[in-house]
Amino acid sequence: MTYAPWIKRLVAQWLDMAVVVPFLVGYLVARAVLTGTALTVAGIVALVGYSAITYWNRCVTMGRTGWSWGKMLMGIRVVDERTGLPTGIPRAIARECAHTVDMVTVFGIMLPLFPRWDRKGQLFGDKIMHTVVVEQPWNRARSRAAARPENRADAVPAPYAASADPQPMAVTAPA
Repeated sequence: MTYAPWIKRLVAQWLDMAVVVPFLVGYLVARAVLTGTALTVAGIVALVGYSAITYWNRCVTMGRTGWSWGKMLMGIRVVDERTGLPTGIPRAIARECAHTVDMVTVFGIMLPLFPRWDRKGQLFGDKIMHTVVVEQPWNRARSRAAARPENRADAVPAPYAASADPQPMAVTAPA
């Protein structure tokens, strides 16, 4: 595995944040021209839109395939450190939560530079969740294959998938 350089990670993060900028700008414009209930509704719409887009991009898409939209454009991918597979949605959510550790530590000020000091380029959240960001250009076929449940680190193996006896066991009724 070739670990992703920190500058690619940083640009991918900025690209992911750029997707939600219209919601923030829309709220700021609404704040300048609206008052009362209309402003509250605009705030709720902006918050729901921001949260939904961020959740889909950073948790669902990245959990299933390893690529967020920014990571796709930068040719980098988040994978499980031990298996090299995408983490799955629950671990992608936990990874996003674990990245709050990055923000609340003393090193939160130096967050963009921290991957330069680590051999694998991991942030604290990556270390907690055992994930790494690797260079792997996106393509549609690879993304579809990665999204299949059997190709994710959180996949549960199908029953009898590794059975030594390919023939089903015969069931007989008691006499």
